[in-house]
Parts: sequence; C-alpha cells; structure tokens
Amino acid sequence: MHITKISNYNDFLVLKEDWNNLLKESGNESIFLRHEWFDCWWKSHAERYEHDQHLSILLIKDHGKYVGIVPLKTSRIKYRGMKFRKLGFLESGLSAHVDFILTSDKEKSIRELLRFLKGHKIWDILIFNKLPAKSENYNLLIKLLKQDRIIFGTKSSLDTPTIKTSGDWSAFFSQRPTKFKKSLRNKLNRAKRHSSLQIERLSDLNDIKNALPLMFEVSKNSWKAKLKQSIADSTEYTDFLNYFTDETGEKGWINVWLLKDRDECIAYEYHLKYNGKVYPIGADFDERFRRLSPGSILEYHIIKSLFEDSEVTEYNTCAHSYKYLRNWTDVIEPHVYIEIFNSKALSLFLYSLEYKLLPYLRHVPLFKQAKKLLEATR
Repeated sequence: MHITKISNYNDFLVLKEDWNNLLKESGNESIFLRHEWFDCWWKSHAERYEHDQHLSILLIKDHGKYVGIVPLKTSRIKYRGMKFRKLGFLESGLSAHVDFILTSDKEKSIRELLRFLKGHKIWDILIFNKLPAKSENYNLLIKLLKQDRIIFGTKSSLDTPTIKTSGDWSAFFSQRPTKFKKSLRNKLNRAKRHSSLQIERLSDLNDIKNALPLMFEVSKNSWKAKLKQSIADSTEYTDFLNYFTDETGEKGWINVWLLKDRDECIAYEYHLKYNGKVYPIGADFDERFRRLSPGSILEYHIIKSLFEDSEVTEYNTCAHSYKYLRNWTDVIEPHVYIEIFNSKALSLFLYSLEYKLLPYLRHVPLFKQAKKLLEATR
C-alpha cells in the first residue's frame, strides 16, 4: 500500500470520477462524502481559509488502484488557550457525518494511514469529528490506536435523532407523547383557521434557485438573526447553498419546502434526499409570524409526507438530541469525536490536561463548588 497527499485544489478537482466510484464501492455511500459536497464546501470557504487552512487529502493505493480516500484539512487552532497545528476531517457545520472512504481490507488501510500520519509530523493534534459510532471504520480505528499504543481520547459528538419512515404514519404518530400531540393539534387547528397558509414542495432546479433568496430573507427575520447566527449572516453558508444547488440540483437530490402566508414566505426547510434518506440541512421561520408556529406546522407536514414517500426510509434530523426532536423519535444515531496526540511535549501536556486532570477535578467537591460560584456570577 502507498499513500500520497493532495493539497492543491486542481489536483483535487480531477479526482471527481475516481472519488465517487470509490465511494460507491466502499459500501458507505453518503451525500456528505461525495466529491461534490467537499468541492462546494471548499469553494465557499476557500477565500476565508486561504492562509489558515489547507487541503490535505490522503489517497491510499494498493497495486496501483485506489482503495481509500481520507478527506482532511490542516489548520491552526486554539485549544485551552494554547496554539496547535490541527489535522482533521474536511467538514463543516452542515455535515451530518464524516468518515474514511475505504474499500478492500479496511483494517490494513487504517493501519497504513496511522503509520503515514505518525511519520509526517505536520500536526500536533489529529481530530476526527462526527465519525458515526456504528461505523466499521471507527471500531477498527479504536482497535488499532490501542494496539499501536497511540495516545488518544474520545468524546461524544453529535447525537442525532432519526425517524424511520417506512412504517405506517398513523401508527407512528399515535405513539408520540400525549402532551406533544395535544400541543401540535392546537397549532394545526390555529393554522387551519388562518386559511391563507399554504405549503409548497420544490424539486425543480429553477424553482429551487428562485426560492433561495426567499429563504435568505426569512433567515434575516428569524430569531437566529438577533444572535447573528442566521444563514444570512454567513456568506460562506449562502455561497455553499448556491454552489451546491447549481452543482447537484438537476440530480434530484434537493427538495425545498416553503410555508407561505398568501404570497409571503414565512418558513422553509432545505432538504437533501439521497439513497432513501432525507437530511434537513437548513431551516428557519420568520419571527414576525411566531404566533402561527410556522416551524412546527411545516415540520409536521414534511414528516407526514415522508411516510407517504415510498423512496424514503429515514429522516435524519442533522441536529443534536434536542428535547423537541425527542418528541418525534426515540432513535438516536451517536457520533464520536476522536482526538489523537503526537509525541511532542506540548501535545502530551494537552492530553494529560484534557483527559486526566480535568476529568478528575470535575469530581472534586471544592472544584465543583468553585464552578458553581463562577456560573452564579456570570
């Protein structure tokens, strides 16, 4: 096996066909691992990250044939107030998960990957975020890290509520918590009385492109805008959605749902639909219409419609395990955050601090009391 590193964007571009073919072969096909996803993300973020982050994509070959791709980037970060060189997945806040793309003999590929990374000290800390806990690659990685006595720590990452939509809608909804159903029915009745509300589902590329400015306008009036956390506050986010829509809109992977009051858009959800799974990577509602509960109304109708769509078997919420989402499902998909430390003194100090000293102090009564006092004075 042989590993090479790609750091030039043009070299990455020519990999598109080989990349997507390998992904299909891997048995781990996901829209978040496709070449188009990483390409649009890098194009939308490249200018901002030009001096701070760099592509570091690793290609694994065996007998001249690609058997693995590891999408990485290098960056400089602050961790516990100290500066470190980080090597980690090429992922963003929109990525529901990230993983290695490996075909035959995955254990051998991961072993070779670790050997390569140990020999190239371009990093102080290696971070794999949003790695699915059920991934075969995750289990192999943990096994090999222990075997090679490499210093690492794990934390919980994204715990994602997921709805299996292949069953009967009525039976599914009847099993939701009574208090939740009552509250939702009240909202639906209120919306019914407001007869000018209408829902649109868009799948045509031109319709979706025309809907993007409406989405961004809703975002400007959302509660997130007050915190400067709306998509309209991030040119990287809006650029990504524009790039990804242009690149993949004709493939049938995108649905946009709009809730309108007469002709005014008051809520939206931007969905990815791929291999029987649906991912809502963007959603907002206009705060001026909060009394109508537009987010809840749209969400209800979307989930109900997915049970009626024979092509869809799963609705992945792409979110944390928030209380309101747990009303919809008890199924949680856990993801893991793995931090690997090199053998330099500063990295070893960080490991000891993060995974030895701080966990110990959290159980010391005096430390707990001091923490409470600090929180009380905020």
